[in-house]
Amino acid sequence: KMMDRLVKSQKETGEQMKKNSEEMKRNSTEIKELQEKTDKQMKKNSEEMEKGTKDLQKQIKETNKQLWWMWRSQEEVWIDLFRRNMKWMMSKRGIDVDEIKTKFKNSIKQNSGKMLDGEYDLLWINGSDIVVVEVKNKMRDDYITKFVDKQLPKFKTLFPQYKDYNLYGGIWWLIVWSHQEKKAEKAWLFVFTQWKDGTAVLMNKPDFKAKVF
Repeated sequence: KMMDRLVKSQKETGEQMKKNSEEMKRNSTEIKELQEKTDKQMKKNSEEMEKGTKDLQKQIKETNKQLWWMWRSQEEVWIDLFRRNMKWMMSKRGIDVDEIKTKFKNSIKQNSGKMLDGEYDLLWINGSDIVVVEVKNKMRDDYITKFVDKQLPKFKTLFPQYKDYNLYGGIWWLIVWSHQEKKAEKAWLFVFTQWKDGTAVLMNKPDFKAKVF
């Protein structure tokens, strides 16, 4: 009888182990299927996020492009306004304007091998003088410093045909603050802005004398 009970116990143990093995196998299969499903979903989510990011980047790029063109168009309008008023403005100060140039730029290779670049919004020229004018929508203090310290000093290097001219500098902006106007005038620059009626005006004091750079 003891032997019978032992055989029966072993048989039951074997069946239980088989049952446990089958359950473990089934659980393993379910876990594998769940993992595959999760991987697929994560991949799908990743692809959707990547697509969403690319679409967003594309939209941002397109918006920036549109804003750039809007700014560029506005800038061209301001430059044209200033160009049409320049002769009248300068004649009131006894200065002749024979020629006006816009978007004047050049690039030359220096002895060091580095390139020297420069672009200037507006120039007015007569037989002996040339005024280089920087046009901005809203002025910042560092624009004045950069223009005086970097832009003007390299002008004659970039355009040697004007090396014998008296070089003057000017700033034109749509939005001007009094302290910036004073700073620009202290830097011996002509200061221009737009008046209430839409015309461009010279803001310098009547006794102002511009510096030859």
